[in-house]
Amino acid sequence: MRQDVSNEMMPQMEPRNNAPAAIVLAGGVLAGLLLTWLLRDAVVPLRLYGWLTALLLAYLGWGAVLLLWRDEAAAAPCAVASGSVALLWGSVVVFFAPLTPVQQPLLLLVPALVAAASLLSHSGRRWSGSLFVIVVLLPLAVRCFQFGDEVHQALGLLVLLYAAVLLALLHHLYDIVAVGWGNATRVAAQAAELARQRSNFVHARRVAELGEWDWDLGRGEIHCSEAACALLGVNPCGTISPQTLLAAVHWQDRALFQHHAEQALRNGGLFSREFRVEHADGRVRVLRDAGEVVRDAAGRPVRLLGVMTDITERVTAEQKTRNAWQELNRILNHMQDTYYRADPVGRISSVSRSMEQLLGYTPEECIGKRIADLYAVTGYGKTFLDDLHARGGVLHNYEIHMQHRNGQRVWVSLNAQFIRDERGRVVGLEGTIRDINELKQAQQALHHEKERALVTLQSIGDGVITTDEFGVVDYLNPTAERLLRLAAGQAIGKHYREVVRLVDEATGESLGDLVRMCLTLESGAVHADEGVLIQDDGSRYHLKITAAPMRDHFGHVVGAVLALHDITEVMGMARQLSYQASHDMLTGLYNRRVFEKRTEEKLREAQAGGGNSVLFYMDLDQFKVVNDTCGHQAGDELLGQIAQLMQQRVRETDVLARLGGDEFGVLLEHCPLDKACLIAEGIRAAIRDYRFAWDDKSFDIGVSIGVVPIAADSGTLADVLAAADAACYVAKDHGRNRIHVYQPDDLAVAQRHGEMEWVHRLSSAFDNERFVLYAQPVAHVAGDRVVSHYEVLLRMIDETGRVVPPGAFIPAAERYNLMPTIDRWVLRETFMQLRAAQGELAFPPVECAVNLSGQSLCDEHFLEYVIDLFERTGIPCESICFEVTETAAIANLTRATRFMSVLRGMGCSFALDDFGSGLSSFGYLKTLPVDYLKIDGGFVRDMVLDKVDRAMVESINQVGHVLGLKTIAEFAESEAVLMALEKAGIDYAQGSGIAPPSPFSEILAAEARQLQQDVENA
Repeated sequence: MRQDVSNEMMPQMEPRNNAPAAIVLAGGVLAGLLLTWLLRDAVVPLRLYGWLTALLLAYLGWGAVLLLWRDEAAAAPCAVASGSVALLWGSVVVFFAPLTPVQQPLLLLVPALVAAASLLSHSGRRWSGSLFVIVVLLPLAVRCFQFGDEVHQALGLLVLLYAAVLLALLHHLYDIVAVGWGNATRVAAQAAELARQRSNFVHARRVAELGEWDWDLGRGEIHCSEAACALLGVNPCGTISPQTLLAAVHWQDRALFQHHAEQALRNGGLFSREFRVEHADGRVRVLRDAGEVVRDAAGRPVRLLGVMTDITERVTAEQKTRNAWQELNRILNHMQDTYYRADPVGRISSVSRSMEQLLGYTPEECIGKRIADLYAVTGYGKTFLDDLHARGGVLHNYEIHMQHRNGQRVWVSLNAQFIRDERGRVVGLEGTIRDINELKQAQQALHHEKERALVTLQSIGDGVITTDEFGVVDYLNPTAERLLRLAAGQAIGKHYREVVRLVDEATGESLGDLVRMCLTLESGAVHADEGVLIQDDGSRYHLKITAAPMRDHFGHVVGAVLALHDITEVMGMARQLSYQASHDMLTGLYNRRVFEKRTEEKLREAQAGGGNSVLFYMDLDQFKVVNDTCGHQAGDELLGQIAQLMQQRVRETDVLARLGGDEFGVLLEHCPLDKACLIAEGIRAAIRDYRFAWDDKSFDIGVSIGVVPIAADSGTLADVLAAADAACYVAKDHGRNRIHVYQPDDLAVAQRHGEMEWVHRLSSAFDNERFVLYAQPVAHVAGDRVVSHYEVLLRMIDETGRVVPPGAFIPAAERYNLMPTIDRWVLRETFMQLRAAQGELAFPPVECAVNLSGQSLCDEHFLEYVIDLFERTGIPCESICFEVTETAAIANLTRATRFMSVLRGMGCSFALDDFGSGLSSFGYLKTLPVDYLKIDGGFVRDMVLDKVDRAMVESINQVGHVLGLKTIAEFAESEAVLMALEKAGIDYAQGSGIAPPSPFSEILAAEARQLQQDVENA
C-alpha cells in the first residue's frame, strides 16, 4: 500500500515546495567557493577556476529548471541538471593527488557534505538522490583505493561506508515522506469530497427552484416558502390568502386553476397542474404545481401540500421544438431535394412534396411503394441495398437512373442511411434524392469542352505549359515540345525554369520567376515578358511568354498557364522596321523623321545655351533630266552614288539624311558657320565635278544648298526647315549649283517665306470654306454682244473678309503643288451650283468655262475624277468648256492631248488660254484638239495704240479661223478696244468692257429667273 501511495503521490509532491532544493543549491555554491579557496595554492589556477565556473553554471542551470518547471514535466530536466552538478563534484578527484595529507581529508569532506545535502533536495525521488550520492562519492573512494597505502584505503572504506549510510537514510526518508504525504492527501481528498457534496446539495436545491406551500383549508391560509413566493411573484412572503394566490395566476389561466383545485378536493390523492403567473415587472412565467390532498380521520380534506417549479424554459423549448419540426416539414416540402423514409424492405413510409416534381408521383401515391419499383432498370434495387450494406449502412452521392412517371429516365444522386433502434437493429432507412439531370448534361458539355480545349491546344501555333502553384510543369502541348525540343514526359514534374531557360536579350541574365510574379498579382491579372530561349546547340529563339493564374471556382490559385509565342521572325521584322523607320532604304542615309528629331534636339540645346549648330537643305539640279531620260532605275542609282559622295564630305558626328525625292539634309552639330560653309562648298564642288554615266549617256549634276545657322533665336523646327527650304530655292533661283546662307534680313528668303505663308493661308481657307466662285461673261463682239458663256473665276476671302484675287495666291499654290486640290474644288463647286440652278430643266441656265492648271493635267487620276463628277451630277458635257493655258498644254503635251480627246468625245469643249505668250504657239495648234483660242490679254489691252499688238491679234485670229477655231480676246477693257476687235474679225470678247466679274451664285440666280420668264412667256 505504501509503495502504491508513493508512486502516485510523489510526482505531485516535489514541485509543490522547492525551498529545500533552493537551500541545497545555495549551500552547494558556497561549498564550491569554499573548496576553491582551500585549494587556491595547491591546484593550478586555470584548472581550479575552470572547474568552479563549470560548477556555478551547472547550479545556475539547476536553479533555472526549478523555476521554469514546477510540475511533473520537471523530472527529466531536473535529473539532467542535478546529474551535471554531481559529475562536477565527482570530478574533484583530479585535484586529490597533489594535495598534502592534511588537505586531502578536507577535499573529501566538502563533497561528502554536498552528498549529505541530497537528503533534502532528492527526498522526493528515490532514484535521482541515489544516483547523485553515487556519482559524487564513488570516484573519491576509487581514487583513495588507487593510492594503495593503508591510510588511503581506510579513507576509501570510510567514503564507501558513508555513501551506504546516506543511501539507506535517503531510502528511509523517501518512504517516510511518501507515507506522510499519502495520508495527508487522503484526508484532503475526503474533506474536498464532503465540501463538494455539500455544495452540490446547495446547488441542486437552488437549481431545482422548488417552492413549497401548505394550504390550511380550515383557516384559509397558505404558507409559502421563499422560493414559492419568488416563483409566484408575491411580496411580502410568508402566509398568503387564496385570493392572493389566485391574483398571481395569469388571468387567462385562473378559471382552469380553480377547476383543478376543486377537482383535486373532490377526487383526493395526488394532483398536478400547469399555469402561468404574471410578475409585477410584466414577466410571464410558466409553473408546474404538484401536490397531495391531506384528509382527517373522517376522510375530509383539511390540507393541501405541494411544491411548484418554474418550467418556463422547458415549455419554451418544447414550443421551439414544435416550431422547428414545423419548419423542418416546410423545408422538406419546399426543398429541391426529395426526402424519403422507408421500412427495412424498402417500402416508402413518407416522402416530401418534391417527389411530384422529380418523378411525377404525389406523396400519397408513393406511400407503400417500394423504392426498387422507381428504378429505371430491374435489379438496381438489389444492387443499391447491397452497396448500402457493404458501406456500413451509409451511402453518399450514389448516382443511378430512376423512371419518371412519363417513362423518361432521370439521373438522380441518392444519399441513404439505415435507421437503427437503441439496440442497433435496422428498423428502416432514410435519405434524399437529388435531380442531377442538368448536372450530367453540364458534365457531358464540360467533357466535350475539355476535348475541344485539348484539341485546340494540340493544334494552336503557340506553346502552352501549365504548372501547379509552385511552378512545377504538369502539361505541355506539341508546339511547346517543338519549341523546347523536349518531350512532355521529360518536362512534367520539373520546375518550369528548368525547362524554359529564358534570358534577357540585353543583359543575358535569366528572366525572373514569371509564375511567382503572376500569382502575386491581383485576380485575373496577366504577366508578360520577352526573352531569348537558348537551345543546347546554341540556336536562339525570341519568345514572348505570358503567364496567367489558374483558379478554381472558389477563386483559389491552383496553378498557372504559360503561353510561349515564337516572335523570332517578328523580332527580325521589328529590327528591319526599326531600321526602315529611321533610314532611307534607297540610300541607307537617315530619313526625314530622324533628321527632324535630331534638329529639334539641337534647337532645344541651342535655346538652353548649349552651343550652335548649322543645317543644310540640299536639292539636286538636273535630277529630273536623268529620271526622265534614263528612267527611275537610273535616278535611284544616281541618288545612291550622290549619297556616298556626301557621306565622304561630312564628319562622323554630323547627321546626313535624305528628306525625300532629290532633297537631302545635313545637320552639323557644334559647328561654326564659316566651317559649315566650307563643308557645304566641299559637297557642292564634289557633286559638280562628278559625272553620272548611264548606258551611253553622261550627265553633269549640280546641287543647290541652303545653309541655316541654328541659334537660340532660330524659332521652331518648322521655322528652321522653312528658312532652309527658302534659302535652297533662292540658290536655285540665282542660277542653281550654288550656296545661299540664310540671314534674318534676307529679302529673297523673305519673298520665299511669303509664298510659304500663302500655303498656310490656303489651307486655312479650305478648312474654313473661304473660297468663293465668281464669273465673267464672254460675249459676241459683233451685233448686240450677246453673252455666249461665262468663265468661272476663283476668289478667296481673307481673315478680314476682304476678297483676294487669284494672282495673289495662285503662284504659291503652283509652286507647292496645291493646284490639283484647288481645281478639284472649283470643278466640284461649279457643278454643284449648276446642278442646283438647273432644277428640272434639261440644261443649266448658262454654259461655263473652267480653268485647269498644268499640275492637274499631269495628275493621272484627274480625268477619272472629272468623268465621275459628270456622272454624279448629271451636268451635260456640252455645258462645260475647259480652259488650258498654252504653256501648260505644251509642257504636258501627251497627257493634255489625251485629256482633251476623251472629254471632247463626251461633248465638252476646250479653249487654249493665254495664246501667243509661248515660244512655239503656232507649231502645236495642229496637234491640240481645242475649240477656242483665247488671245493673250497683253496683245489686246494696247492694240488700239500699238500696231504690233494689233498685228499679232489679227494674225492669231486669222490662223485660228483657218484651223476652224473661234477666237476670244481677253482684257477688252474699253469700247474702243471692242470696236477694234470687231473690225479685226474677233468672234468673242471678255473684259470689263463687257462686264466685270461678279459672284457666280448671283449670275446663276439672275439667269435662272430670266429663263423662267422666257418659259412662261413662251
